[in-house]
Amino acid sequence: MTKDDLTAVDPMIVKKVGYLKEFVNSDGWKLIKEEIRKQIYDHTVAFGSKTEMSIHEIDYRRGALLTLNGFLSYPDNLLESLENQLPLNE
Repeated sequence: MTKDDLTAVDPMIVKKVGYLKEFVNSDGWKLIKEEIRKQIYDHTVAFGSKTEMSIHEIDYRRGALLTLNGFLSYPDNLLESLENQLPLNE
C-alpha cells in the first residue's frame, strides 16, 4: 500500500458530502425541521399535561419521540460519517 492509496479520495464520497451540505442548508430541510420540532413539542407537552395515560400511549409517544429525534439528526450524522472518510488534508 502506497501513500497515494491512503490519501486517495473517493469522488462519490465528495459528491455525497456536497449534496448533503446543500440539503442541510436548504429551505426545504429547514421547513421539515420546523415541523418535526413542532411534533416533538406536541408529544412532550402531552406527556406533561395528561394525568392518566395508558401504557400503550406512553410507548407510542416514546417511540414517536425517538423516531422524530432520529430523523431530525440523521442528515447531520450521515454528513459527519461521510466527512470522517475524507482525508484530513481535504
